[in-house]
Amino acid sequence: MGQRGVERFARSIEIIKKMSELRKTNLIARLNALYNRLSTATHSRKDRLAAVNSPRAEGARDIICLEPLEVLYTAALFWSALDLVVCMIQKHLEKEPKTVWLDRLQQVIARMSIQLEPVRTYVENFDKGYLIHREHVILSSNKQVLYSVCLNKRLEFPGQKKLKFSHSEADELKEKVQRRFVADSNHRTAPHK
Repeated sequence: MGQRGVERFARSIEIIKKMSELRKTNLIARLNALYNRLSTATHSRKDRLAAVNSPRAEGARDIICLEPLEVLYTAALFWSALDLVVCMIQKHLEKEPKTVWLDRLQQVIARMSIQLEPVRTYVENFDKGYLIHREHVILSSNKQVLYSVCLNKRLEFPGQKKLKFSHSEADELKEKVQRRFVADSNHRTAPHK
């Protein structure tokens, strides 16, 4: 129809934010955070893709990349948004008068919530601002490293001051973290049935 985006979407979000049941919980904060992250991911998608293993040239901005880190980011954003929608529906249904159809609807929503359990770690980490939060890796030198990966792809070493790695340790750490991304993007980006 020649229109860009979803019509009146921002206005719908503002109406949802005024729902009294959301104000009593942390759901409004989650809604704001996810909406901002979704907007950022949408409007900067070419920049995000170009920033990952692509040449630094204007032509690279349109190259499609299936980098495991980007797959995990997209999956975590999706599962977090779906989890928030389910929580919002549950909160809304709690204030409705009890009827037969309401009981059935609540059962469906409860099953959806249970289906999201296998990806709960993604949702919790994403809400905290991480793709991976406080995981350990043991290097062949027996050095144990606690690390996190932020949503902006920055590698953090929580609680450890100025870690020093040899070149081989740094390469091994990079390889193990990358293998972790690949394994996760291959096996855990969808809930189990």
